[in-house]
Amino acid sequence: MQTISTELDMLVANLGEEAARAMKRARNKERYRAAVERTWRMRPEVARLVLAHTNGIFIAKDERPRRGPDRDRDWWVFGIYLDDAMVRTEVDAWQSVLLQALHDEGISVDELRFLPAKWDMRARKLFPEIAAGREEPAVGEGAARGPWRGQDESRALDTV
Repeated sequence: MQTISTELDMLVANLGEEAARAMKRARNKERYRAAVERTWRMRPEVARLVLAHTNGIFIAKDERPRRGPDRDRDWWVFGIYLDDAMVRTEVDAWQSVLLQALHDEGISVDELRFLPAKWDMRARKLFPEIAAGREEPAVGEGAARGPWRGQDESRALDTV
């Protein structure tokens, strides 16, 4: 008996190449969203800010020549277009945590690259529902805004 994942892959393959690419893009988009939410799980408002200012993502093979023992190994890059300098700085500060979260979500890349969104790219939004503020908070986020939020943060800081 085959797994559901195998069955879905076979179904998408039968639908055609364009459907397979669309499914892969949607899957990567949701994995990126989950990785961002995992990275800033203690500050969900920052996760929403990062998602609201994300204009696009891509995964590409880096073709630049490299030196060292791994020079013959393929090097994969996860690129993120961001339209706000403050958000790029925040993501840059947390890039190792975000890279690990992407690995945990099943996106195996070697490097993150943050690119400024320019010209018509600024009008695109990867998550338009978040950018427009129409998204409902996730389950459990309402409690984080209550009067006990400071106590939870101090407990988390003690844990660290």
